[in-house]
Amino acid sequence: MVLPSRRSAGMVAGLALVGSFFLVALGRIDDRLADAAQLSPMFYYQGGEALSGLNAGWTLGLLALAILMAGLAGWRFARRDIRVAGEGSLGLFPRRLSKA
Repeated sequence: MVLPSRRSAGMVAGLALVGSFFLVALGRIDDRLADAAQLSPMFYYQGGEALSGLNAGWTLGLLALAILMAGLAGWRFARRDIRVAGEGSLGLFPRRLSKA
C-alpha cells in the first residue's frame, strides 16, 4: 500500500526476508551481530525445534506482532488510494510542469 507497485512491494518484502535470514544465520556465527539478529522475526521462528518444547513467550510475541501488522494492513487498506500500478510516485520529487 505504501510503494507505487506490487512488483516493488514484493521485491522489498523478499529482500527483507532474505536479509533477515542471513542476519540471523550470521548472528549465530558472529557474536557482534547477535544483538541485531534479535530484532528480526526470523530469530524467534522455532521450526522443528517446537516439537521438543514450544517457547510460549516467543509464540505469543509473534502472534501479537502478526495481529498488530494485520490491523495496520486493514487500516491502510481502508485508507487506500486506488490507482493504476506504477502511475504515481512516492511523492519524493515534485512534478515538473510543462511549459506550453
